[in-house]
Amino acid sequence: MEPKRFYWAPNGVVDGEDQPQKPIRSETGRKAAAKMELWRTEGRCVLIYAGSLGPPNGVDVLVEALGVLRNRPPATGLGVLIIGKGGSTAAIAERIKALQLEDVEVSQPVAREEALALMAKADMAYAGGRSLDALYKYGTSVNKVMDYMMTGLPIVFPHYAYKGPVGESGAGIQLARGTPETVAEAIFTLAEMPAEERRQMGTLGRHYVKEHFIWPKIAAGYIDALTDGDWARTAEADGAIT
Repeated sequence: MEPKRFYWAPNGVVDGEDQPQKPIRSETGRKAAAKMELWRTEGRCVLIYAGSLGPPNGVDVLVEALGVLRNRPPATGLGVLIIGKGGSTAAIAERIKALQLEDVEVSQPVAREEALALMAKADMAYAGGRSLDALYKYGTSVNKVMDYMMTGLPIVFPHYAYKGPVGESGAGIQLARGTPETVAEAIFTLAEMPAEERRQMGTLGRHYVKEHFIWPKIAAGYIDALTDGDWARTAEADGAIT
C-alpha cells in the first residue's frame, strides 16, 4: 500500500475522564478496591490489568512474569489486580494457583466507570497483547492503554508497535518483545522506581493522550485526510469515496 493511501484513525478518549472518579458501588468493585487498599497499607506497589482474558491478550505472559518475580521480588512487594474474563480465565486462575502467587487477585469485570476508579488506585498498569509485528506495523489503538494514560498510570507495554503511545510519550516501558523475563524486568524497574518518578511518567502519558487522542482531534484529522486533494483523488479513483 502506498503511504498516501493510508490514514490511521485510532480509538480515542473523552476529555475530562481524568477528573475525580465516581464512587465504586458494585460488590465486585468494592471487593477489588478493598484488596488494593490492603496492599497499600502493606506498602506494596499495585499493578492493574483491566481487559479481556483471551489468548490474544497475553495475560498468561504477565502471570509467568510474576512467577519469575517470586525469585526476585521488588523491595516494596507487589499486589496485582487482574480485572476481566474470557476464554483463558480458568487457565490463568490455575496457573496463578500453581505458581503460588498469593498476592494476585482475579476479579470479574466491572462497569467502565468503576474500572477507571480502580485504575486510579494503582501504581502501574500492564497493557497486554502479543508481539505480532504485522498487526501493529501501522500503529496501535488499545482502549485500555488510553484509559491507563488518562488515569496517569505508567504502563508496561509488552510488544512492538509503530508509534506506540507508551514509547512515544515516555509513559512507561515499551518492550520490543514481551517474554516472562522481559516483562518481569519491566515490572521490577517500575516498582523499584521512586513513586514521584512513576507519577511523572503517568503525567507524561496523560498530557500525551489529551494532546493526540481526544475525539475532536481524531475527527479533525480524519476530515483533513478525506479532504486532502491527493488522498481524496486516490481514494475516489479506487471507489473508496464518492
